[in-house]
Amino acid sequence: MLLHEIEGKNIKLSANTITVKDDAGKTRGLIRGITRFKEARPNVQMQFFKVLRASGLWEAGKSDSVYIDGKELVYIENKRTSDHYNNTRMQESFPEEWGKYKDLMEAVKASGIKVYHCYL
Repeated sequence: MLLHEIEGKNIKLSANTITVKDDAGKTRGLIRGITRFKEARPNVQMQFFKVLRASGLWEAGKSDSVYIDGKELVYIENKRTSDHYNNTRMQESFPEEWGKYKDLMEAVKASGIKVYHCYL
């Protein structure tokens, strides 16, 4: 299975693999050859840290869902969280939080990190 095929699917994250699950909880695919940013060797982390810091994910505490796929960074976002923030009631009730979330996602996309929305 390829990394771009996980968009919108149920997944389970681990240090070096992403497991794709169906609605019944059965495994439908594995993605290997990726490394969680925090589990990578220090010299590899230093190559990508400047981009990660510029995106705002490091300060927001969301670096647990950042993976290194070869020569690029990938951010796996929980779709339940994005659905919550994109809810109309949330936007009207908590405009500051929604604004911070929106600004963070724009900064991530502007920094060149690929974002995949999946159900964790």
